[in-house]
Amino acid sequence: MEGLGELAGALPHPPRFLDLPVELRLKCLASCDWKTLSVAACANRGTRALVEYLVRAPYWRTHSEQQPAVLTTDFASSEERQQACDNWAKELTAKLCGHGKPDLCLVFVSPRSHGNLPVMLRALRAHLAACTLLAGMVAPGVLGRDTASKEVQELDAAEHAGLVVSVAHLPPGSQVQAAFMREGLPPKRLEGHHHQKQQQQWQEQLEAGHRTGEDGPDLEGELPSGLATYPRTWLVLSDRHADIDGVLQELGQRYPGETLCGGMGGGTDGSPALLVGLPGRGPDDALHAEVVSGTLAIAISGPGVESAPVSARGMRCISQRFMVTQVAANVEMAPVGRVTLVQQMQHSMPLATKADSLSWVPVGAGFTPTSALVAALQAQGANVAPRAPLFFGVRRPGGKRLPGPEENRMVMLQMHDPNNLMRTSGFVSVQFAVEQGMVAAFHTPQPALSHAQLQAQLKELSDTCFYREHAEGEQSADEGREPCKSLDKVHQMLDSNPAPVYGCLLFPCVAKGRRYYGTPNVESDMVAAAYPSAAMAGFFCNGEIGPVPPDELAPSDGTTARMMGYSTVMCMLKLTPGSPPPPEWVDS
Repeated sequence: MEGLGELAGALPHPPRFLDLPVELRLKCLASCDWKTLSVAACANRGTRALVEYLVRAPYWRTHSEQQPAVLTTDFASSEERQQACDNWAKELTAKLCGHGKPDLCLVFVSPRSHGNLPVMLRALRAHLAACTLLAGMVAPGVLGRDTASKEVQELDAAEHAGLVVSVAHLPPGSQVQAAFMREGLPPKRLEGHHHQKQQQQWQEQLEAGHRTGEDGPDLEGELPSGLATYPRTWLVLSDRHADIDGVLQELGQRYPGETLCGGMGGGTDGSPALLVGLPGRGPDDALHAEVVSGTLAIAISGPGVESAPVSARGMRCISQRFMVTQVAANVEMAPVGRVTLVQQMQHSMPLATKADSLSWVPVGAGFTPTSALVAALQAQGANVAPRAPLFFGVRRPGGKRLPGPEENRMVMLQMHDPNNLMRTSGFVSVQFAVEQGMVAAFHTPQPALSHAQLQAQLKELSDTCFYREHAEGEQSADEGREPCKSLDKVHQMLDSNPAPVYGCLLFPCVAKGRRYYGTPNVESDMVAAAYPSAAMAGFFCNGEIGPVPPDELAPSDGTTARMMGYSTVMCMLKLTPGSPPPPEWVDS
């Protein structure tokens, strides 16, 4: 651009930009960043057409770094800290941002040594577009595939500081909407007894001081209204365990059937962990770029945006099946962690035999869930460690039994045993409305089954038309922008079809990673091998949000996603380039 300017200045009558050959105009524009292109598009219709050609192709790029200096270095003064963060943000956005304005910027950072995080976020926000949504999480560990080096990193150890920044430009016509909730999501005012009951409960919580407001002070940003013109994908990030189940239930009722994935973050100290920078907020506005506590719901939709969710847990049944005969009411106890005791099952649980006919054999009044669990663990020998995570699977017994794996599917409930309640009283505590007559069994996740289940789903997705690698010689939407070499190919070039761009958001459980599989990068390497061209970013979660794995039953509460444990949730996004502008615009 500088050489072209000097050449034009040396001519007696410098040519207008529109008088230059189309190839040269495209080359000039292709060397500009998104800020310059947004200004050039306002010049005239022909230049706008060429800019639209360049920005119609989406991009998704990720930066992954261990022990980042901008986070871990102690600066002598606030001015030096500000300058260092500003230089870092400028260099990073220049590397990650392409021709189009960045629509979404995700930042995931591990909890160790992030004293400079607020300054870093504000500096990063200053170098993004005003319409960009900044979102992220301080999490127990982070993962990502660096676009420049192609290296995959999982930083799941507490002694490491990790940073992952992922920037995406969506196809034309796409929309990103976000709403931040400091507590829960108020029930939408709909007709019907169920919704009226929810609204009454919410109002009672407001009056008792457990809520701060309705759709006003407690909700900032915007949620979509009405039916989606294009399929909508939800990304939910939260550090509020007490509110997330209600948020997921309300989102499922407002937007039934829509894809919903995400994860819970936060460190061990309980400090705010959610990173939020809502679009259109200025430096003096709230939630311009802040570290807060709450829940962020992000809706992504557009004519060129498709998504495919994947979830895997790999549960293995370690006991025979039982039938629940008694369910006690809630016991008033102080909550431990995120869980308040909801249901307790105690006393006799007859052993189920002859599964085909659902016959039940009583085993005596002294047979409790505790003794059943002890017997199940003893039967496993050394295959199950004493501290192995335990799940209580339940399902209704009615109807004809399905052959094969279908007959073993259950709703998996993670067991909670605060204050050794199970050992002292025989209670099994789960966060689910268990009913009498349900079939029950004890389960535990197994690494080999989890690996095989995730591998099978990745292969199934890669074999579909949803994902394809661009053929050799085909132009990628994220590569070489030099469009043509002769004028007679300009219109043909404008009709070209760049390959789609893929991005993968990965949310594994904090218990996974190196400690779970014995080797690092197991699941992220699986995803990278299945989708070589896809960008990747994510974090290790204190609870994964997504659809129920295929070998489990989903609760019949109408929700499309649940918060789970010891699982891995993946959301693959496919971004298809928009149509090129009409060729006649080029000469306007």
